[in-house]
Amino acid sequence: MIGDTCPLCSSKNTNQLDILFKNRSYCKCDDCFLIFSDRDSLPSLYVELERYKLHENNILNKGYRNFLDTVLQPLLLYINKTMTGLDYGCGPNPVLSLMLHENGFSCDNYDPLFFNNIIKSNYDYVISTESFEQFQFPIVDIPKIIALIRPGGYLAIMTETWKSPDQLQSWYYLRDITHVSFYHVRTMNFIASSYSLKLLYTDNDRVYIFRKINNGRITLL
Repeated sequence: MIGDTCPLCSSKNTNQLDILFKNRSYCKCDDCFLIFSDRDSLPSLYVELERYKLHENNILNKGYRNFLDTVLQPLLLYINKTMTGLDYGCGPNPVLSLMLHENGFSCDNYDPLFFNNIIKSNYDYVISTESFEQFQFPIVDIPKIIALIRPGGYLAIMTETWKSPDQLQSWYYLRDITHVSFYHVRTMNFIASSYSLKLLYTDNDRVYIFRKINNGRITLL
């Protein structure tokens, strides 16, 4: 069965997968390898807010700090304390920026639901942890984030990538109602080539660090 138009690359070369979770079906793009929820089952703003209230992430949670360190420690190899960063999608209790502040780094917070303040452009680095999977229309959100980064700056993403279609039906990541977009290493390569990014580091699981090599304009593939 033909699926919906891909919300990342706009391809119509998509197919519905044989996966169902709470009456939500999923499609896979055969061009960029994004897996995405069907458009009729996207969560409302109310549903998202109720889900986020269940999070117990705070600066005193050692397990959560260790989790964030999986993206922070490799990023520290590329940034320095003269740079200004942004935690995009920081949630109601920003922790990553506090961890950076503890080490003498400057990092602002932004979240469309909880810290919807005006943010500047030309950040030296932007970090987005556990947010990309919540983008209902990544074709809109991703270039918006990249536009905030100066040429030569860095984008650090944390989102668990899918490896094999066989894992999907039982994949815990699929069972969060706010998770609607799922990336593959080929998806990350597509993002890099489309937005003039160079991949510097990946753990081949959930952490991807890119460098912006020009103004991040989309190139035709």
